[in-house]
Amino acid sequence: MPRPVVLVDGLNIFTRHFVANPTMSGAGNHVGGLIGFLKNVRYLCEKFNPEAVCIAWEGGGSARRRAVRKNYKDNRRPIKLNRFYEDLPNTYQNRDAQLVDLIAFLRQLPVMQIYVPDCEGDDIIAHLANNTFRQDVCMIISSDKDLYQCISDRVNQWSPGRKKIMTPDSVLEEFGVLASNFALTRAFVGDSSDGIVGIKGAGFKTMAKRFPMLATKESVILEEIFEHSKTNNVKRSPAIYSRIDKDHDLIRDNMKLMTLEGKNLSGTQALKINSIVDSYDFVPNKMNLFRLFMSREIKNFDIDALWIALKCLTTKTRIG
Repeated sequence: MPRPVVLVDGLNIFTRHFVANPTMSGAGNHVGGLIGFLKNVRYLCEKFNPEAVCIAWEGGGSARRRAVRKNYKDNRRPIKLNRFYEDLPNTYQNRDAQLVDLIAFLRQLPVMQIYVPDCEGDDIIAHLANNTFRQDVCMIISSDKDLYQCISDRVNQWSPGRKKIMTPDSVLEEFGVLASNFALTRAFVGDSSDGIVGIKGAGFKTMAKRFPMLATKESVILEEIFEHSKTNNVKRSPAIYSRIDKDHDLIRDNMKLMTLEGKNLSGTQALKINSIVDSYDFVPNKMNLFRLFMSREIKNFDIDALWIALKCLTTKTRIG
């Protein structure tokens, strides 16, 4: 079986460990996000034996999406972490300090880190999976359901919270729609956490029931859903059909927000991602890593076990 390229949703995975891991340094500082992330890298290498590990970081969110809807992600708008997390504001001081340290620690390992200004980490991962590594088997590492739209026969997603690999079959079984139609379905369902209001009553089960093509036809387009709604919007028909007929513009905007990569990634940003991958040289330095642990007064971390796990990785990642 081909060894996968592992694509890590950096901020998503870091935040999980920052919240849950209580590890403290000898200096009395919380370092759970840092330690948990590094242990997770080791775990991923041991579990998946990947050819390469690429970590995608948030670049301050998508300006293109906010141009479509100003309140996009107002509830959890990411802090714009300029200069690759090296010049951070004092808010959330410990979290930001751990992120800065984590970037420095990861630079001593044979893993790739990708940061593109004004670009969401999800869009970077989608581009890597669909374009940069289009000839490779990929394993996305994230608890974010937005990335389910990338799942295919070649691309799967490991959900760390659920301890489950999401495949095309599991997406269809759980949500009743094909992974290739996941983003389109969510344009109707909405996502309150991102400030995206959907059609009233349009849950996944309802959409799958009223629009059966979502489970049988690859890459359904909006116009097919609109036409099906218009045809079935008759007397005493389910209210969802009339609601969809009245809100085409809302749904079209939602589709722009939900779809990863595509028009939400500029040509310059796409070239930047490919350039980073194509030119990225790894210079692993175990001694520097050891010095970083010592300088942060972090003890009881098995550096040797991490280093052994990382031996599966190639020294230079190629574009597929």
